Amino acid sequence: MTSTARRGFTRASDLRQSAPATAAAPQPIRRNTNVCAIISLLCALFVLALPAVVFGAIGLSETRRRDHEDGSLLAAWGLGLGIVELALVVIVFSSTFFAGVFS
Repeated sequence: MTSTARRGFTRASDLRQSAPATAAAPQPIRRNTNVCAIISLLCALFVLALPAVVFGAIGLSETRRRDHEDGSLLAAWGLGLGIVELALVVIVFSSTFFAGVFS
């Protein structure tokens, strides 16, 4: 072993035998979850129907337009649950209102 090999230097013949440099693989695009979709689902889970519907509609439209964002399923669930909760609120309030009017 020569003194240059001990220091970490390589010979020119070693460099010729090494594999050619390959291009680096492209990095995958990081996909973020849409914030409006998350807020929509959280509002729907905490029975805040109107914000769940609003944020769900916004989140669903944003995730469909933007290729780099996920969360369309979260937004759809938030929107759907918000609509169901809003319908239940309307049914309950209208039934209590009409029950008081006609009694």
